[in-house]
Amino acid sequence: MYVAFKCLIGALLMLAIHSLAQTKHYYAAGLVLMLPAISLPTYYFMHVERGAAAVQTTALFGMLSVLAYLAFLAALYWAEKRLPILLSTLLALAAWVVVAVGLLLVWKRIRP
Repeated sequence: MYVAFKCLIGALLMLAIHSLAQTKHYYAAGLVLMLPAISLPTYYFMHVERGAAAVQTTALFGMLSVLAYLAFLAALYWAEKRLPILLSTLLALAAWVVVAVGLLLVWKRIRP
């Protein structure tokens, strides 16, 4: 049931993103991408099942993971006018993977 709820939220978010992308305020779709609608119930259930410390650790790592998303957006911004869209998105995804793997490796060493 919980998985179906997350799928429904995901579908509604995609609908909102698509709808906003069709308006003159298309850029606001980027803000909807950052809406914590799916993570809110996840953190609640994590707290219930694993406790506050797990939520705090996950929230801290989540703050660091913004760096991977920033790398994705920066690479996409740079590549968009230089490369075709498929190559731009692949390059941006590669940037995300490199930073995400780096974060995971560093996190394993400094984990609180």
